[in-house]
Formats: sequence, structure tokens, C-alpha cells
Amino acid sequence: MTDWMGFLWLTGWQMALLTLNVFLLLGMLFQKKILLSVAALGMLIALISALLSDLSFLSGVFYGVAVLLLISGLVETRWKLQPRNRILRILKGTLGVLGIALQLLLVSQAGVLRHPPVQNFSSLSYPEAFLQLHQQLEQKYPFGDWKQIQWEHLKASFLPRFEQAQKNQDQTGFYLTLREYLQAFQDGHVRIQHENLLDGNPVFARLYGGGVGLSALQLDSKEVRISLVLPGSPAAKAGIQPGAELVRVNGKPALQAYQQVKFLLGSASSAFQQRESQGRMLLRGKVGEKVQLAFRNPSQSLKTVSLTFVQDGFASLKKTQPSLTQQDLQQSPIEHQVLQGKYAYLKIKFLLSSDASPDPEQEVSDVLASWNQQKISGLVLDLRDNPGGEDELAARISGHFLKSSTFYEQVSYFNLWTSSFLVNSSEVLKAEAAQPAFTRPMVVLINARTASSAEGIPLMLKNQPQVKVVGFSSTAGAFGVLTRPLRFNMPGGLQVQFPDGRSLDAQGNIQVEKGTGEGGIAPDLNIPLDLKAFQQKYVQGKDVELEAAVKLLQEGW
Repeated sequence: MTDWMGFLWLTGWQMALLTLNVFLLLGMLFQKKILLSVAALGMLIALISALLSDLSFLSGVFYGVAVLLLISGLVETRWKLQPRNRILRILKGTLGVLGIALQLLLVSQAGVLRHPPVQNFSSLSYPEAFLQLHQQLEQKYPFGDWKQIQWEHLKASFLPRFEQAQKNQDQTGFYLTLREYLQAFQDGHVRIQHENLLDGNPVFARLYGGGVGLSALQLDSKEVRISLVLPGSPAAKAGIQPGAELVRVNGKPALQAYQQVKFLLGSASSAFQQRESQGRMLLRGKVGEKVQLAFRNPSQSLKTVSLTFVQDGFASLKKTQPSLTQQDLQQSPIEHQVLQGKYAYLKIKFLLSSDASPDPEQEVSDVLASWNQQKISGLVLDLRDNPGGEDELAARISGHFLKSSTFYEQVSYFNLWTSSFLVNSSEVLKAEAAQPAFTRPMVVLINARTASSAEGIPLMLKNQPQVKVVGFSSTAGAFGVLTRPLRFNMPGGLQVQFPDGRSLDAQGNIQVEKGTGEGGIAPDLNIPLDLKAFQQKYVQGKDVELEAAVKLLQEGW
């Protein structure tokens, strides 16, 4: 269904104000006197719209035009101006044309410029706020059908818990229930805004501020292994070694305890993401509490120890969390080098410009031109831990590895007039083949934290004959669009955010986003997380994925 050149993205107030503005501007174009009654009605509509919190850029332009038309009408009436000379007639006609053209141009971009207001449920009770949020999401969340969300079941599962939190005036219970509700969407773009778990969140600090210096990871074989032991920690002093098999936690089989971890560090789109997060949280608790562990160090017999959680500044979590700092975002996202004198290595840490790198695509272009002159044999493109950024930048970078123009995406949003998701006609993106081109063998490295726009590059390159995608898992499967995110203010000063749009392929199908299956971009070479790979990566500190990529380039395909 067409969006009528953008008109279907206007609200009723915007449509009314635009109609009045164009009517008056047409009058100016044809040298008619501005009707003060119409101009005053336009100002009234603008005032009501603004009071209803529509402060979007698009509405702001409509408001501004309405104000200027009212002022022009008042001036024209007060001084009884008549456009008798040619210059005044030309000026009035020109302003009429420009005013109409500007507004119609903005209407054509209304799908992008639309402004879903922040819904404010902060003054409601916990269950009332939840019900309002749930009702809004049932209608506007882009992937409800795609994920086959059972809305009634979800409401029935969580409503009693919110009611209990309200009955007990339990703000902590409300917060934890809300987080678990958000996690149920399995969407990496769903989050509590500015949560800062590791820096100033009092609930998290109280419940999980204690550690014993350990992090764990579940292997493909379902074994639970210790992936991190911090020097000097309670675990290290008890003799637990990196690579040890964790057998029991507080009397439970380690796998059962692992899979029962509910508090994740973020909304995980993929099963691998969830698995990693559970392993990082498994051995966290309240400061002063004890945890009993049964473990088996490599080549040793089973041992049991009782450890006390100590305040460690979230050391184990920070050590295992690849994250971008503000300093990282101020530097270039591009790193590169030559491996073994013949293979190029290009890492893209995020897909945004910075003060140090105003045009990352140009940096990629320059380094590719240099490598083409050096006759580099192959390339490793490293997108691991890349959280994304701008789709346009992802498409432009992809163009250097494509032989022809390739459809990247079209975007659909929920439309109030049709009560359905409608493609925005002005938001269609292609990855255009670009120079300098790199067409020799290439390996793209991904992991479960390759997310959002960063997934767009392997999406474009995966089916190219010279490209192989390598990793332990698929990408995150978090490809929803956040042009104007859905935001809701909840009790306790919390604001939750959801994506507002769907990324669609040329046939109109949702792409990359996790659905009922795993989602994301699957690797061509899926490295098994077996004991050998685990020991190499987490015990010996080898870059297993990079070694696999170079080996693949050496052997060819």
C-alpha cells in the first residue's frame, strides 16, 4: 500500500494545519488578501497540537509557517497593504511558492520525520502502567507477529507479579519484573534507557554487587566451564583454575543452575547472547552471601569449596564485557594491518562518524586502494562486537566488496491511519558498487554481539562468491529500526525503549531480525564451541576466529 507521497504519515492535527497553511499560501501566490480568521484558526490548531506534546521537527515547521502567516495577515490588515508595485507582487508570490514547496518537501519525508510522542505512564500504579504499555506494544511493536508473541499469555504471566509489587509497594519487585518482561521480547533493541547497571544502579548493586572472581560459559556439549578467574580473588585463592569444569552450584547440577539465571545484562536477541550473559551472572550475588561450588580443575579430581561473595566493583563483569567507551567513540572506528605479509586485516568497531573520523567509509576506501596496490591476497573483515550505527554507512562500506548494486532495505512503520505497518516510500536503501573495489577472497568475522547495522554488512556480502562468514554463532539478530524509537515513561523514573520500524527485503519480508528461529546472519563456517576451542580462546588467549579466517584464506575455497 502506498503512503500517498508521505501524507499518510501526518497526524490529524498536522494534516489540518498543513491544509490551512497551503490555502493561505495559495492566496499569497495569487495576490489575495490573507484571511485573518483562517490564519487565527491555524494558530489555534498549532497551539493545541503543541500542547499535546507534538514537538517534532515537521510540526515545528508547520507551526512556524502558521505564525508567519498570522503576522503577515495582521500587518496587511493594520497598514492596509496592497501589492500595487511589481516588486511587492513578486515577493508575495515567491513567498507563497517557497512556503508551499518547503512544506510539501517535508511531507515527502514525513515517514522519517514523524514523531511518536513519549507515552507517559509514570503516574499510574504498577499494574495500570504495565497494562497501558502492553496494550501499546500489542499494536505498535514491529515484530509481534514475526516472533509469534502470545500477547494474552504474556499479560496473564506478568500482571499478577505487577499487582503483587503494587500491593507490597515493592519498587525493586516492579523493576525486576519489568526487566524480565522486556527480556521476553528477545530483542537487542529493547531496553531500559540509561540503566547503567555497572555504574550507579542501586538495585543491581544490592542484588549482584558481590563476586568471587569467576565467569563461566556453557559449551556446545552442555558442559559448564570456568572462562575467567581473576587473580587474587576468592576463587583464585581456593585453587579454581581457568578451564575448570563446574559440576555443581549450591548443590544443583551446574547446567541447571546456569540455565535458571534470569537476570541478564541486556536484552538478548540470540540464544548465544543469552548463554554468554547467563554465564557472566551465574556466580554473582549479594555481598556477604556464600556459594558452594563443586569443580574439577584440568587433570584433577573433584573438589568442593564454599566461597563468600565480596564487593569487587563488578570486576568479573567488566572484564568480560566488550563495550565502547566515550573515548572509543571519539576515535576512528577503523583499524587495519597486514598479516603474514599477504593478508589484510580490517576491523570496524562501530558504524558512526567521530571527530577523529568524520567519514569512516573514506578511510576504508583509502586503505583498500593501498592494499590493491600491494596486491594483497585476501582480506579479513572483523565485525565482532560491533554494535552498529548507521545503515547508510553500512551500505556504503559494503559497496566496495560488491560487483553490482544490491538492495539493502526498505523500512515500514506503524501507521495510525491504516492501523498497520506501512512502507515509507522515501526510505529505500541500496548498497551501490563502489571504487576502489576489493574482489579477492575475503572472510567476514562475526559473533553474537555483531548487532544492528553491523549485521547489514554480512547481509550484503554473505552470498558473494569470494566471501565466507566465520564465527562461533550467528549475529545478534537485532535489526529493527530506531528512526523514532517507541518510548514509554514508567513508574519509578524508568523509561523503556522499543524499535519502531521493520527492515524489509525487496520482496517486503522482514530480514535478519530474530523471529521464532534463531535469526541473524549465520556463519558459513560455524566454529564449534567445543572443549578444544574453549581452551584455546579462554584459557590460552588465542584468537580462534582470526586463526580460522587466515587458515581459510590459505586453503582457498
